[in-house]
Amino acid sequence: MDDRDQWDQTASDHRLKMIAWEDRPEVRPDDITDICDILDHYFDMHSEEIYTNHVDIFEDEAEANASLIDISARVLGRELNRIARRNQKLFDRISNLIERSTKDVQTSRWAEVMIRYFSNTVEDNFRLLGYIKKGFAE
Repeated sequence: MDDRDQWDQTASDHRLKMIAWEDRPEVRPDDITDICDILDHYFDMHSEEIYTNHVDIFEDEAEANASLIDISARVLGRELNRIARRNQKLFDRISNLIERSTKDVQTSRWAEVMIRYFSNTVEDNFRLLGYIKKGFAE
């Protein structure tokens, strides 16, 4: 498996976890913690690809204080978009899930479940989801 295939596989795994969780959130919280694990290690796994193909993020003044996991979330959002665009129904489903999950910090179930992995706050996770959304919209 070459680097591009591994890159695509990581984003595809993330996409599948999102859909599985959305279908049965009450019985599939581990899908969100798996997504968190992907995010937590994404930069280390794909740093060369990120530095090569997403250098604009490092040049973006708005991202001056972004952490590596923030950058990873934005890049993953971009990759989800690229893969999801192959199928309009899939694109719409992922887009709607991201939109619902980033609409209001008080109602974001995804951000709430992420606490299990990161041991942080809903607000921290909501911000991270915002980076996924930003990347998905680019």
